[in-house]
Amino acid sequence: MSPTSTERGSRIGPVAVALALLAAGCAQLGGERETAAVAPGPDPRVQRAHDEALTALQAGDDAGAETRLLALVGENPDLAGPMVNLALLQARRGELEPAAALLEQAVTTCTQCAVAWNELGVVRRRQGRFDEAERAYRAAIAAEETYPGAHFNLAVLYELYLQRPELALAEYTRYRALDTGDAGKDVDKWMADLARRAGVVQRSAQLETVE
Repeated sequence: MSPTSTERGSRIGPVAVALALLAAGCAQLGGERETAAVAPGPDPRVQRAHDEALTALQAGDDAGAETRLLALVGENPDLAGPMVNLALLQARRGELEPAAALLEQAVTTCTQCAVAWNELGVVRRRQGRFDEAERAYRAAIAAEETYPGAHFNLAVLYELYLQRPELALAEYTRYRALDTGDAGKDVDKWMADLARRAGVVQRSAQLETVE
């Protein structure tokens, strides 16, 4: 039997998201990555404030982290990182609608931030808005083809929510090509099960065609 969606979860944590978004130079308004020059990093004062928010998160001080992130979002509407972390805190409390609104703002600010698109997909999936979740995961992959988390989460969506085993198998295969660690051994088991199930679906379709 395949694990539940709760057991599989998502492949992103709040601290890693913010560091990635702030460090990647993908926080400028409009979100387009520079080709001729490297985009400047965030203001050192903003970086320090953000680091303090991350320290609070690591210490389990969600209230302190939220206070700092709210201030950062209010003062820096062109930075996607604080928006994503604040959205993740809200989503963890089950506040999915405000989390989704923040993530929509983040992907507008930074259209090429794969982690922001991925987290928007996770929230939309939790809301039962599966078509929107699929589009968000696809946008994450379009922004960063080698981002394993988006392939994993899209595979889970196809397998457990949309009942499309062939597409799930394809996405798990892409994920395993990008993430070859020991944690992927569970995915290998799921892929074997999916291959069997996809074969059954294909044979059934062939029989229906013959009839």
